[in-house]
Amino acid sequence: MSSKRVEPRRWLRTNWLELLILLALVVACTWLLTAGQAIWQVVRPQPSPTPAAAGALADFDAQRAAGVLSFLAALGPRTAGSDALSVTAERIERELADNGWQVETQLFELDGVARRNIIARAGAGAPLALLGAHYDASPLADRDPNEANRALPAPGANDGASGVAVLLELARTLEPESLPGPVWLVFFDGQYDSQGEAVAAGVQAFIDQSDPAERPPAAVVLDLLGGVAQQFTIDPAADQALSQQIWALAEQLGYSGWFAPEVQPGLNLGQAALNSAGMATAVIAGSDNPDYRTLQDTPERIDPQGLARVGQLLRAFLEGRK
Repeated sequence: MSSKRVEPRRWLRTNWLELLILLALVVACTWLLTAGQAIWQVVRPQPSPTPAAAGALADFDAQRAAGVLSFLAALGPRTAGSDALSVTAERIERELADNGWQVETQLFELDGVARRNIIARAGAGAPLALLGAHYDASPLADRDPNEANRALPAPGANDGASGVAVLLELARTLEPESLPGPVWLVFFDGQYDSQGEAVAAGVQAFIDQSDPAERPPAAVVLDLLGGVAQQFTIDPAADQALSQQIWALAEQLGYSGWFAPEVQPGLNLGQAALNSAGMATAVIAGSDNPDYRTLQDTPERIDPQGLARVGQLLRAFLEGRK
């Protein structure tokens, strides 16, 4: 005998209710399984952190710093008057306030465009030191190997964003009450004018608008911190005694492979103006970075551990000052 063939369409019309009930049961079981796992994650006993793990929460987090850098780069070119630059300033101010720092801004103008410095303070007593970095990026990628790209704005992952990332992570991890004095973190705008010249206008605005009697006696200016295999040399326009002190500390921390005690021409980050204003200023900046002012200055070319080395060095520098 041959079996009678049933057409699929006819079978579906006949059994649609059973199929619907089966589907509902599958969905319900899936939801119960997912909800049960979520509830278990909430109500299950949580292990107490060990002393080592609890202490690590205050350590400089390289990946967190790299995440800040990536966020800033993803905003787009941080050029004068851009939404990216405005959002960057807002993010900096919010992060500082959330971590208990007193925040104020300095307004100034460059090439007819409003700019602003962001100053954060924490701690009591006589000022200890200033750590500074610019947060804008070059409007020109004029060092790009492809000539067609040189009129485009640079992404500025290393140039600008790396210094901001290190300072914000320090703002999160520093304990000002354990330091011998208050720290100033200054985020400078106006490093670049509309033609892409490194004019450090934000540094000059800081000098013009701050009281000389209240400024910290020493400063460290940061830039281009995250290049792979980055090596930092001593800037000839920086204060040599302070620079030697920081480079010697880097050697004590085991960072001599990245901090060469050689004097090499550097970038204009406002260090000469700060020195002239009475603030002994050192510069940590990878001025030989090949991605500087190119379209290759992206987060993918950043070494998070390079950011961490600079962050740990600065924290040791602050803790060791008297």
